[in-house]
Amino acid sequence: DFRVALTQHVLSSDAKALSEIEKNLAAALAVLDKDRQVYVKLISGDEERRVYEAFEADWKRYVSAQEQIVASSRKYEKDAAQALLEGAARQAYTSANFDLDKLTEINTAGAVAASEAAEQAYATDPERGRPLGSRRTAEYARGECADRGRLA
Repeated sequence: DFRVALTQHVLSSDAKALSEIEKNLAAALAVLDKDRQVYVKLISGDEERRVYEAFEADWKRYVSAQEQIVASSRKYEKDAAQALLEGAARQAYTSANFDLDKLTEINTAGAVAASEAAEQAYATDPERGRPLGSRRTAEYARGECADRGRLA
């Protein structure tokens, strides 16, 4: 977690520990940047794009605050770093997490809708407009139905 690592950075006075934390933060940011590049290509609607753009803005504010915290902490200006951590960084992080929760809701709703549509499409015989009962389903599975290939 970024906030835990930043808090450790602010609390530490060991130069080696600070370097290790900075290395871990950079690696985590690189992974997140790669994941964001993949995710943005999968955005499928206007609401999702709008929420993702809000996340991007909040995340940029958080990363900017993180950079200021690390710089202050590195100079052993721990009070200034702590104030940023509890102020601007916390606010941006909370907002970014809210955006991610909203994206999860949007994607979950989309997955449910797609699943229901798939179930409906599977459950209805397109030629006859009637549900495929268990008998017809069994006939299809056994290959006993003359029009079996139409639904494949």
